[in-house]
Amino acid sequence: MLRKKIDPHRFIRQVGKRPLLTEPKYTTPYEPELFAETFGPPEMEMNDRRRSGILFWNFVDQDGKAAFSMFAEFPAGQKAQDAKKVPVCLSAHRSSLTAYLWTADRLGAVENGDELPLLLGAAKFVVSRVC
Repeated sequence: MLRKKIDPHRFIRQVGKRPLLTEPKYTTPYEPELFAETFGPPEMEMNDRRRSGILFWNFVDQDGKAAFSMFAEFPAGQKAQDAKKVPVCLSAHRSSLTAYLWTADRLGAVENGDELPLLLGAAKFVVSRVC
């Protein structure tokens, strides 16, 4: 079955907002280098009481409406070398399948060398801070 190609510019990275952490629809293993190359460095939120943290990436659609978040929760005491054992979850405001397919396409294209990493081809993307 062939699936429709998703516009690589459909979603835009947004920084400065809390991630959507409810009801993850999809998960994938966390590969720190690949995620940083594909989506840029993650934002981080720490929970000092539990000494745990969340790495996350937020995305909006082309109209600026919140679309989805990807996040990885690191429990207290998590060692850096165990990062790949932590899943990255995708939570969407709507259209979770489209968000998943776009994410998978981007990760695959960068990993296979079909597209430049996000930071090398930054002219194609917009990172905006919303106050």
